[in-house]
Amino acid sequence: MADPNNPEEAKTPESQSQPGDAVPPPLPPSATGGPSVGPPAPPESPYAAPPRPSGPPPQPAQAPRPSYGYVPPQPGAPGGYGAPPPGYAPPRPPYGMPPSPQGPAPRSRMVPLLIGLAVFAFVMVGGIVALIAGLSGSDNSGSSIYPFGDRMAILDIEGVLGEGPEYGANTKVLVRQVNEWTANPNIKGILLRINSPGGAVSATQDLYYALDEFSKTGRPVVASMGDVAASGGFYTAMAADQVFANEGSLTGSIGVILSFLNFEGLQQKIGVYSHNVKSGKFKDIGSGSRPMTEEEEALLNTMIQDVYDQFLEAVIASRGEKVRGVIASQLNMPAASVSDEQIETYVRGFADGRIFSGRQAYQAQMIDNVGTFQTAFDALCKSAGVPNTIATVRAPVRKQGLFGGVDSLATKLQNLPSEPFSKVRLEYRLGW
Repeated sequence: MADPNNPEEAKTPESQSQPGDAVPPPLPPSATGGPSVGPPAPPESPYAAPPRPSGPPPQPAQAPRPSYGYVPPQPGAPGGYGAPPPGYAPPRPPYGMPPSPQGPAPRSRMVPLLIGLAVFAFVMVGGIVALIAGLSGSDNSGSSIYPFGDRMAILDIEGVLGEGPEYGANTKVLVRQVNEWTANPNIKGILLRINSPGGAVSATQDLYYALDEFSKTGRPVVASMGDVAASGGFYTAMAADQVFANEGSLTGSIGVILSFLNFEGLQQKIGVYSHNVKSGKFKDIGSGSRPMTEEEEALLNTMIQDVYDQFLEAVIASRGEKVRGVIASQLNMPAASVSDEQIETYVRGFADGRIFSGRQAYQAQMIDNVGTFQTAFDALCKSAGVPNTIATVRAPVRKQGLFGGVDSLATKLQNLPSEPFSKVRLEYRLGW
């Protein structure tokens, strides 16, 4: 038995070194339990670098990047470089990241299809209802824009007659509407509702002739006077087959007016003078910077008389037979014996610019009867041979005051400095 105290005997065959074996390094003191063999370790410096960790250097943590619809293959992920480790989950973008460029999932195509079908059904139902209403008609208190079925047309003539939007009764619009009704066989007649003091001569005549063309088709035209139907308003009523007015309606004023402004005295006060170079002696007729000569006034009177005669011819053509009966009754003679000269003389007797009430106009046979708007409508339906429950179509009207309204007054005030000098109007008009 080997003695453990004898180092030579304590060596086992495995512990004995053989020739050529490497000498093992000295063990640290912690391994032998005694002091280490060799030179002492240098003292640790406070500035010494920390011990270098063993193994590969750690990689810095990276925040996951948004995918935007594409996730690159990850090592160990499905479809990546290898099999995924246990418990692996693909990275998801954090909350608040922008959505994918592909946008939200597409909605079902059934939604817009259903909306389109609903709109189509609504339009179809509305069209069928309108068609039924147009074919069956409605009471004469209403109006419709659907040109289906027979109808009576109502034309509102409100305000001053003239061409252009500055006039309450814009004859461009009114004439165009009458022409459309003339071409439409479903329009069985026209009822004029006149509330106008008149207006420009040419504009009034345009409307008169348009209504006359409608009458030539054999369909009736009836006029109903409102508050005022004077001068050009009365001229327009002469295109009707029958004329009605309220007892207190203001009418008449048959005549023509042409106004000029003379500001010669004002020019002299402020020291302003004007001089015209003209090609003829009448070229500056009506100039406000000098008095009108007798020759110029005579020339204008001749022209005014011609335009007045045109008005008179329209009145005689419309009221001649009624006037013939009045004259025959007054002279106690047969109506056939009354001459055209007598009729013209009778009409000229009150065609001097005077105005009448509705009652006075009826007594002079300037109108056919005293009655309301409904009375005139009933007479129109009777003339056309249709019931007074027939549907109506009413031309839209821009509401305005009797003498032009606020818009026209504003236009007058705006043009006041230039209007007297640049605008001369020949008018069938009551008032200024």
